[in-house]
Amino acid sequence: MRQFLQRWLHSLSIPNPIEQQQAYIFQIFLLVWVLIAIAGIPGLYFQGSEIAGPTPSQQFSLVFMLLGVASWLLVITPAVALWQLRRGQFTAAVSIAALGLLFCHCIAAYVLGIGNASVLIVFQIPIAIAGLLGGRRLLLATTALSIVVVMIIAALELQTPPMAGYFNMLPSTPGQANKSLLANQPVGMVLGFFVAVSSLLTILLDRFSSVLRKALASSLEREAELQSIRASLETTVKERTNALQEALNEAQARSEEQTRLIHELDVQRSTIRDLSVPVIPVSAGTLVMPLVGELDATRLQQLQEQSLRAIERSATRLLVLDITGVPLVDTQVAQGFLATVRSARLLGAQVALVGIRPEVAQTMVSLGIDLHDVATFNDLQSALAFAQRR
Repeated sequence: MRQFLQRWLHSLSIPNPIEQQQAYIFQIFLLVWVLIAIAGIPGLYFQGSEIAGPTPSQQFSLVFMLLGVASWLLVITPAVALWQLRRGQFTAAVSIAALGLLFCHCIAAYVLGIGNASVLIVFQIPIAIAGLLGGRRLLLATTALSIVVVMIIAALELQTPPMAGYFNMLPSTPGQANKSLLANQPVGMVLGFFVAVSSLLTILLDRFSSVLRKALASSLEREAELQSIRASLETTVKERTNALQEALNEAQARSEEQTRLIHELDVQRSTIRDLSVPVIPVSAGTLVMPLVGELDATRLQQLQEQSLRAIERSATRLLVLDITGVPLVDTQVAQGFLATVRSARLLGAQVALVGIRPEVAQTMVSLGIDLHDVATFNDLQSALAFAQRR
């Protein structure tokens, strides 16, 4: 039930944000007003029957009828104001509530008189409603009407016999007319005090409501600005996120492309390494390995591995190493050749060197490299003829 009431109170179609915030409390005020007014009507009739006695006079019946009209207007006024408020007519609802309450209290003040201070105090309620919720025009109109009505009722109540304030008449002495309660009070002071208080309250409410509306408007402007900034930040974050995502996708694509290129490079390097130490079968038992360029430790290791694998696969009897294209033979290279020769012999193959140039021969002699177990030939043709004779 409470959740339903909360949803109902918030379901208003009021475009003005300031009025929309005020409407929530105003609805609760109107509902409480209706409940109090409905609860007070039975008491009014019960109290009236006790005062009237068994045979009420015609004057009392008229007065009691006026109080009944005021009581029912106290129920109808907030109901109509609430209906207008639910339709989104905030200004009309406030005007109906303030002026309707003022009209109802005018009837009550006419019947009760203004000699009682509580009657004058109630006039401040519609003024407060108009000042807090309505505009300046409604506030000034409500205050002016209140002052005028009080002045008129005071003038009627001071008549002899009184034409207002029937409930507060003083019993008269025999032969004299009834007097009102106001006749025994300083009328100028009472009315002056009422006018001063109403005017001061009007000024305060006018200033306060003006400042309050400006503060609310400024707050709503800042809120709208913050929402605009928030929306702009969300848009910027979304754009930056999309840009980062695109950059990430691009970086990922580049990484995949680099991986592919590295793989291709590895394959090419492997192919180049294989081509740098080629193994060429020239007959069923003879393999030729032409070597070109400088021989480092890696190529010497590859030379030994590939030559031994080739000997093992093809049952080679003679491995011819053509070093015509090798510009330099040092101790490391010579040791590599000797290691290849020994390894080949262990597999049952003989190694022959082809293309030893004079400067290479001088270097090998000066280094003390012994190749007496290795067959040497001047050119590849001689080595192949030797292999054929074998």
